Amino acid sequence: MLSESHPDAPRRARSMPADARAELQRLFKAYDSACLDLDAEAVAALYDLPCLISAPAGNAAFTARADLRQMLAGRFADYRRNGIVSASLTALDLESVAADFAVARVVWSLSDRRDLDVASVPRRYTLRRSDTIPGRPWRIAHVVSLGDPTARRQRAVLPHLSLARG
Repeated sequence: MLSESHPDAPRRARSMPADARAELQRLFKAYDSACLDLDAEAVAALYDLPCLISAPAGNAAFTARADLRQMLAGRFADYRRNGIVSASLTALDLESVAADFAVARVVWSLSDRRDLDVASVPRRYTLRRSDTIPGRPWRIAHVVSLGDPTARRQRAVLPHLSLARG
């Protein structure tokens, strides 16, 4: 049996101060509002710089807000070409990692012109208090895209580790 002091024991989620939880909930409410209109400018404002976006197809690092905004605008244009006109937050789970870091697990529901849900897309966010913005608000530092609703249904070839015996 594993004890809680054992390194492989399940970790308890750190409690998050109420004010930090409220701030993070406001951040995701703003994110939700921006995604209802697929507004790249408003979404880009919620990220800290530098930031990283990871997806099955690869990673992209951003140090300039204009580059991040351009990437988001391209992604939202792809969504629109595929009939997706809005995204809304359907699940949010927050966990404290350290005083100035948190993790959020989110599920987005993507909707078409008839306001029908066409996809549920899970994401994982690492958030930090920004050192570059006065007041040190919470901002997104890293997002892990766990699926792309516009990707072709072909399975991507991902690198894997093979252990050869020899």
